[in-house]
Amino acid sequence: MRSTSLFLAFLPLITSIACSQIPTHTFTDTHWQPCGDGEFIVKDVILTPDSIEPGAIAAFNITATVGPTPVTSGKIVMSVRYAFLPIWGQTDDLCTKMDCPAGANADILVQYVQTFPKITPKGPYVVKLTALADKVAPPLPPSGPTLGRKGGHVVHSLAGRLPTRQLFCVAVSFKVGTGNIDNNDMNLETSIV
Repeated sequence: MRSTSLFLAFLPLITSIACSQIPTHTFTDTHWQPCGDGEFIVKDVILTPDSIEPGAIAAFNITATVGPTPVTSGKIVMSVRYAFLPIWGQTDDLCTKMDCPAGANADILVQYVQTFPKITPKGPYVVKLTALADKVAPPLPPSGPTLGRKGGHVVHSLAGRLPTRQLFCVAVSFKVGTGNIDNNDMNLETSIV
């Protein structure tokens, strides 16, 4: 009985010491991995800042080496999953995210910057970034490729988009809203029963 009373007498001091030992910096839990084959060799992906909060601007910095074919244009597709559910996607010009043209075997930096809305739910996210470029088309014959004539018009086989080739694909997993641990938000005295 006496040891219980002694413990209760020192409980505020023990609680104060325990709370002062809680670090006030954020621990990161960011991971990346390739999510498909591509021509680029991805060396690293760094998410900055390392703690994403609702309303924050995040930069996905991808360092890579270009493959054997130079890149003069392309697109980058971003897809976002929250708790494994797809919630957002967009496509941007790849050359607004990296320097183009990029020569064969060149070291490059792809920087994809995204603002997280202030209403971004806290929790686990996966952002997938896929870079695509047009396949290199063979030289056209002087008259152009044709499939035949239809109603007096020439039907071209290369009309529309060229097929694409994948340059890289990375999936970055992280948490939004982990924030700093604030000692004022933790009241251990009231939580002990």
